[in-house]
Amino acid sequence: VCRSIIRGLITCLHYWFSDFLRNLLKDEKPLTITISYGIICFTGPFGGIIANSLLKPFFGSYESRKSSFPLIVLQIIASIFAIAIGLMRTLISICAVTILFLIFNSSVIALVQGILISCVDKNLSATGFAFANACTQILTAGPTPMIYGMINDKFKDAYPWLAMLIIMSLNLLAVPLLIFLAILRNQKFDEMKNEKEKELIEINADKNKNDEYKS
Repeated sequence: VCRSIIRGLITCLHYWFSDFLRNLLKDEKPLTITISYGIICFTGPFGGIIANSLLKPFFGSYESRKSSFPLIVLQIIASIFAIAIGLMRTLISICAVTILFLIFNSSVIALVQGILISCVDKNLSATGFAFANACTQILTAGPTPMIYGMINDKFKDAYPWLAMLIIMSLNLLAVPLLIFLAILRNQKFDEMKNEKEKELIEINADKNKNDEYKS
């Protein structure tokens, strides 16, 4: 569900971003808006690649235990920048917060996708990935652009920023889901650790018995 929210809102952002700029910044030339959007599309994901490389030594890989709670922090930061998109009033400020949102959002998507892959049995990985994509299309990628359009059609003359603010605020819904994920995931790691410790104790006990028998 968290992945669906994140990917779905990215779809909505790219679908409506140029229209949002035209409605909000009526004095800006179409060419300026097009160039700005092109810069965002390039620098946002590219910045995400750099951010992932810099953060990986601190957070570890998606298979590690310590990646769960930093993921929550990254999503909170991404949500703050997402909401800020609808609060900015100049082209430069909008582009800046959008790029920062895409950078942190890329880091979140990479970790979430990795955790999804690691949590599913290898024999079910293809089915799991297809199911995740289907959920994204059904829950957010399809409905959110439509909901944005409905809000925008009704309020764009008086409040051209309202639709973007409402839709991008949905990023916060992923935060409690990631907290729930971190708790369950850490419990699973604890269970696996306890099982390994029991196995080692049993192995050592069997070894001691064999040594005593030989003696």
